[in-house]
Amino acid sequence: MTATCSAYEIDSAPLDSRELDYLRSKTSTAAPLIGGLAAITLGVTVIVMAAPDLDRGGWLLCFGMLSLIGLWVARWINRDQRTLRADVADGIKLWRDGRVHAMRIREDPDSGRSIYHVEIAIDPDPARLIVSTISSTCYEAIEKGDRVRIAYSPHGRHLLDLIDGDYRYIAAERHGAST
Repeated sequence: MTATCSAYEIDSAPLDSRELDYLRSKTSTAAPLIGGLAAITLGVTVIVMAAPDLDRGGWLLCFGMLSLIGLWVARWINRDQRTLRADVADGIKLWRDGRVHAMRIREDPDSGRSIYHVEIAIDPDPARLIVSTISSTCYEAIEKGDRVRIAYSPHGRHLLDLIDGDYRYIAAERHGAST
């Protein structure tokens, strides 16, 4: 399938089994509501332990705020899971040209590991970015400003492939999905 968007082509191709496994590995079997309820439960426990002197109005305010936070978390998780499931159901990836807009390294505070991120500006709209974590090898192989060709999932915009000259990064191989 090929669709045109002004002078730029958007190629689509079917996801291979490796990419389907990669996207499926990101989906959760737990309902998002469980995450929201866990956040509320944790918050109520903290309130009970930290502030036994709260009056009734304080309890209601704290519980209401925690409920809203829990619902926001559940909604965010639900949206992410819906897009992943839609990507798996559609079974396609989009190929686009773009430019490496930004690169950064962040250290995970728990493990101390470095996490490498890339932002790809998609042609023809450079404000439209695909943001993804990548391997250290990919991070070292590309540079800000490089012209690249990428494949990504249409709903969740998960980076699946990145081609920069002779270098090719395949996300499914990085994450150990079966071939």
